[in-house]
Amino acid sequence: MATRTSDEEQLRKRFHIARLIIDGENGGEPWSPEQVKAAVGVSHRTHCRDVTRARGALTFEEWKPRKRGPTPGRRRVSPEVTTLALEVVFEKKQQKRNVARAATDLCYRAHKAGIGLSHPTAKRVIGDIYRRDDPYLRSQEMGREGERLFNLQRGSFRSSAPLEVVFIDHTPLDARSRLAGTWSRPFRPTLTTASDLYSSVLLAGFVSLFPPCRTTVALAMAMLTSDKTPLLRERGVPGEWECAGVPKRIMVDGAKEFSRAEFDWVCKRYDIELDVGGGPPERRSPHERIFRTLNSEIHTWPATTLSNAAELKRYGGLKQIELDFEEIQRRMLIAMTEYNYETYGGYDLAPIVAWREAIGTVPSARLPARSAVNVFLDFLPSEERRLTSSGVEFMHCKFRAPELAALRHSKIDMVKFHFDPRDMRQIYLPVPDERQFVTIPRVEPAGAPYDLYLLRTYNSALRQRARDSRNADLLAELHAVKRTSRFTYIDMLESLDEDRPRTDQPMPVFTAKPTKRLANSAAPALEAPPAEEAAPLEIPDFPSRIK
Repeated sequence: MATRTSDEEQLRKRFHIARLIIDGENGGEPWSPEQVKAAVGVSHRTHCRDVTRARGALTFEEWKPRKRGPTPGRRRVSPEVTTLALEVVFEKKQQKRNVARAATDLCYRAHKAGIGLSHPTAKRVIGDIYRRDDPYLRSQEMGREGERLFNLQRGSFRSSAPLEVVFIDHTPLDARSRLAGTWSRPFRPTLTTASDLYSSVLLAGFVSLFPPCRTTVALAMAMLTSDKTPLLRERGVPGEWECAGVPKRIMVDGAKEFSRAEFDWVCKRYDIELDVGGGPPERRSPHERIFRTLNSEIHTWPATTLSNAAELKRYGGLKQIELDFEEIQRRMLIAMTEYNYETYGGYDLAPIVAWREAIGTVPSARLPARSAVNVFLDFLPSEERRLTSSGVEFMHCKFRAPELAALRHSKIDMVKFHFDPRDMRQIYLPVPDERQFVTIPRVEPAGAPYDLYLLRTYNSALRQRARDSRNADLLAELHAVKRTSRFTYIDMLESLDEDRPRTDQPMPVFTAKPTKRLANSAAPALEAPPAEEAAPLEIPDFPSRIK
């Protein structure tokens, strides 16, 4: 005899209680929720459903509830809905999307296609697809932890050649600094890096004074497409860093500095595919691992800080600054060069060795840029200013050249130029219909700094000096007087008009001129009595009047 399971025993008990109530127990009324909970452990609503279903079933097999599901031989949804659901799920597979949002998108597309679809049905269809996909969609059911586990174990991107996929990202540096020889406040620099997915080599990396913005993106692209070996020599760092080229695809997060239309236009100009978004950071796990490796080196520096508040508290809080910005830049170049040449005890080749082997065997057509200088200037940030007779004014500085005078002579009012945030001694004016730039030097002021960050500090100091040099008390008094309304001249005229003698005679009566037809029969008009001649108005001399 087959052994009954506990679930079947509970079902039989529920059927027995339902039959007792139908046979007359408890007056034919269902049990109270407390009695049902103690007897079979189900809700009162389920118990009422059991009693209703038992009225038409005499045996347990007839009463036993069946599994819900589609009717055999019939489809749950139409093939059109299934096709739309597959498009919704796999179209943005790189992004983390829950079932409800995907179902809303599916309902919208079905409505546009003229297909009736409810939101619960859409959720059920999307859920079935998620359960059928083995690695990725099943990991979405686990939430963020499933995304992290899947992406870190298997990875999300593949590359077969250098410069096929390049990551660019920013992060606050875990160290505070101060500019040497200035009174600037302590600040936390921004670390910007660009890495190649195929070889894991760092194509660009620098520490900037600016937060993540269009300027840091332009500097990253300019550094990515040029040879960095002269930069190492300038800072006294040994080694070679020749890795450069125009990438085929750039993977970035959804930050606003990457999503600007201007940056997208420059990428299309160089035939670069820009992928903005890319899902959670775990999908860019190779590049995030580089950040972690560099942070392990940064945390050995003196006076370093930490991003995690709890770790910073155990660390002892913020330490006194010991490294200026120039020294942090030099140490960062050393750390990135060491990463390119280090294997960290593994069996893989060093990143720069893997790069050199791949470039030597399979030359990439995107490596040699048409003009490294023009690529650098194309990706620099740009501004648009009004063209005046004195040139172009930008950041309280004036730039002037004969080329600007020629543009003004051609009735051009607005000009768009590019600028290098590291050197503001000149701006770069693009030549129309040519991939060339004209350098416009700065003519005023001569003593202003060259760095954009220092230039902003310099302008702030000028504004503060001008603010301190004014007489605040006198200006406040003048503003208070300006808000009052005193019409001294008009009041004096009114007073003179009141002192003038007036006559009590009635005003003259004027009648309409009669027509020719009624000229003989019309009564003569009354003539107004002569009025006394008014005395002439004399305006006295004011102190401000010229005599």
